[in-house]
Amino acid sequence: MAWIFTTRLFLLPFLLGASIPALAQSESRELSPLQLEEKFQQAYTIIEERYIERVQTGKLLISGITEMLRAAGLSNLKYSDVVPPTHPRGSRKDNFEAFRLAIQAIRVKSGAKVDLDTLVSGMIRGMVSELDDGYSSYLEPEKNRELVKYLKGETESFGGVGVLIEFKDGVCKVVHPLPDTPAYRAGIRPGDVVLEVDGHPVRNQDEAVDRMKGDPGTRVAVTIRRPDIPDPLTYELVRQTILHPEMERILLTEDVGYVRLNSFNENSAKGLAENLHFLSGMGMKKCILDLRRNSGGLLKAAVEVSEIFLPKGSLVTETRGRVSSDSRKYRTQGDSGFTQIPLVVLVDENTASAAEIVTGAIRDNRRGKAVGMTTFGKGTVQEVIPLDDESALKLTVAKYYTPSGICINSTGIKPDYTVKVDPLKVMNPALYEEPSKVDRAALAEDLQLKKALELLGVTLPLVGS
Repeated sequence: MAWIFTTRLFLLPFLLGASIPALAQSESRELSPLQLEEKFQQAYTIIEERYIERVQTGKLLISGITEMLRAAGLSNLKYSDVVPPTHPRGSRKDNFEAFRLAIQAIRVKSGAKVDLDTLVSGMIRGMVSELDDGYSSYLEPEKNRELVKYLKGETESFGGVGVLIEFKDGVCKVVHPLPDTPAYRAGIRPGDVVLEVDGHPVRNQDEAVDRMKGDPGTRVAVTIRRPDIPDPLTYELVRQTILHPEMERILLTEDVGYVRLNSFNENSAKGLAENLHFLSGMGMKKCILDLRRNSGGLLKAAVEVSEIFLPKGSLVTETRGRVSSDSRKYRTQGDSGFTQIPLVVLVDENTASAAEIVTGAIRDNRRGKAVGMTTFGKGTVQEVIPLDDESALKLTVAKYYTPSGICINSTGIKPDYTVKVDPLKVMNPALYEEPSKVDRAALAEDLQLKKALELLGVTLPLVGS
């Protein structure tokens, strides 16, 4: 069983649908040498058959063996030093044999000081790196377990620095620091580029996530580049427990409910329905769904959330991959009590993947208006495919399309009403907990939220402001 998801934005440790693989809570089981070779073959075959683009398997082999050499402390050697130059490559049989030859040579040259598990893990990491795809990676067993917990909605807090990041075109950029966190207090700003963490260059999204997360109370050095400052800045931060609720809601006015959805996991649709029913009981007759800074998550959750607002049988999205199992249409399966409620969706340049699926579904089915900025444009689907020792491959296997047949990858979704706002004035009114405590002057300064209210018949400043 495997997870299918669409996340692109990462809140440390990560923000990231199909079904949930059952993962044991114990340490990963130890594999025999034969099983480890089978694990390599399994990973190789999955990449060869399922990755969204056809790959040159010879390059996979060379990159994998190069990473094995590095893992063994033999970075001074190259592929031809451990595999005879005359050995053919390209076919599955030849590449498997080259792997065996490399393993034997590495163990001899390293004095058998490196274990086979380390070599095989290095081989798989190297093959994935050859894809040059920032969304594909090899997940060690513990990291895979953490991801499953997160996607199940079992992780509401973690140890980190409290920064929301995006990784695009080889650059790790800060979207925004969460209030009252180490990154926020230190002065890290939206738009800062993360160059290094503890002196290690950031090469992909997983490295950034792994190095910045950690136990509360531990220290981490984050080096950034700021557009208006010539020299890099290094911040010494002390990690703390970061709380990031999945969903927040408030009755904004007499009849307008506001729900902010921060991610898409196994519990998102159920939680959204419960919150909408709560607000309905308080008098909600119109709704604002805030998907700004929402990085996405489970494809399954995106379909289920869309189902709350769309009539039965509505097309939510379509995926297209290299194999037939990765190509299908997703339609709503039932009707909720909110398929007619006037609806406005708030989006920005950090609204991505699963959040874009929901936005596209609502717009293309003419169920609501989108307000804000053109979304991020992350239109690929990843599947987490378990390997034999509870590690996994996170692999891009398809692209998704909106109901109108548009793939928004790299282009995003342009809202019905383009409204720019100062990032420092973006409001989350749910933080006020009670309608009577909402700062209406601040509410009016969030021009995107103000426009959404106007579309629903509410003009700011509100009565009583």
